[in-house]
Amino acid sequence: MIAFNAAIGPAGIPPPVLEKLSADIRTVVDSRAFAERTANLGIDAKGNTPAELEAWMRQEIDKWVRIVRDANIKGE
Repeated sequence: MIAFNAAIGPAGIPPPVLEKLSADIRTVVDSRAFAERTANLGIDAKGNTPAELEAWMRQEIDKWVRIVRDANIKGE
């Protein structure tokens, strides 16, 4: 099973702010202490860049749009 958490902010965050937030989050996720705590919970935590997250999210949205459309699923 795959689950994810992401820090997502409003559109238009200045690139230097986004880069700093991303670097700080990566520092935590890449730390030994974080790895040990998450491993104890059965979690294999991975970090990525904002661009990688955006690409993955777009891919997932496209995939699920196709599945819903092809299955003719309608909202109630």
